[in-house]
Amino acid sequence: SIEPRSPRKAMASPSSSLPFLTEMIGHGLHRTLSVMKDRKWRDDDIKNDLSILRKLVDDNYHEMTKYQLYEAEVQTGHLRWGILHKERFFQQNARNMEARNFDVVKRLITILSKFIQSTMDQYELNAVSDSNDRAFFQASTTTVSYNRRDERNRNPWEEEDEEIAAIACRDIGEFVRFYPNGKSIATRLGAKVVVMKLIHHDNELLQHEALLCMSKLLVSNWRMDKFGG
Repeated sequence: SIEPRSPRKAMASPSSSLPFLTEMIGHGLHRTLSVMKDRKWRDDDIKNDLSILRKLVDDNYHEMTKYQLYEAEVQTGHLRWGILHKERFFQQNARNMEARNFDVVKRLITILSKFIQSTMDQYELNAVSDSNDRAFFQASTTTVSYNRRDERNRNPWEEEDEEIAAIACRDIGEFVRFYPNGKSIATRLGAKVVVMKLIHHDNELLQHEALLCMSKLLVSNWRMDKFGG
């Protein structure tokens, strides 16, 4: 784990604080600080520390490439919709995702695996076996449907987790589209297994993104106009 540092210590030794700053940027700290700077602070020390921290974060944020920002975000597991999850980004950066033996792709799959595991305590899981390869996305597999046990027991963070899972599905699918042989690589890493478990999820956005991702994993020459992106 990365030991927290005060803004003044970080300013005194910015290079040693880089891992911490990168992680915080991945969590969206630069946006939070932009909001906090407009608040009226009575404590001068707080104002000074915020000013120092904002300069540190802004300097590092502007020096990072879009792909470095994307890596930092995936590292946190807290994905947010934005330009880093658009088609153009993956057109330009899919090749970068091969770094460290496709570490980013593995992390996206892990995000989905952890989401599925966490929902097993909140949903009844009904396995639905489909034996007709061609009729069902040309793949023989076991899917999972989710029936909510009790809406009153819904975790307040559940909607955010579902959105993160939806974004992870989108990113995996775009990797498959734009990386040469991305389909076989993602399948080998286990993407097909975890994404298939989400195509019957009762969150419409997550279900939609899981279906799109599966179509990219299973269909040659995938086209957005054909499948509705």
